Amino acid sequence: MSRRLAGFVVVAVFATIVAGPRVAGAQLSETAEFLADLSNQYRSIPNVVYHVANNHENKLDVYIPSNATGPTPVLMMIHGGGGSQARRSRSSCE
Repeated sequence: MSRRLAGFVVVAVFATIVAGPRVAGAQLSETAEFLADLSNQYRSIPNVVYHVANNHENKLDVYIPSNATGPTPVLMMIHGGGGSQARRSRSSCE
């Protein structure tokens, strides 16, 4: 690499660093921030088998409030895929 090209590369890299966007690397997207907050408030127990039929395990994920000291209300979401091709892992709570 010639000296002139090397000098240009150094100046270009420096200019990019100085004039580049001022976004902190530690900032989270809204989704990541929500999930981080959620993981601090709830303990999750994934893939709990609640029923077995014809050698097929029906599973659910349990989310328990971290500070629960007794019985808590329950919300149950059924994805409604008919069990033929839909998968629980593909469902969204949005």
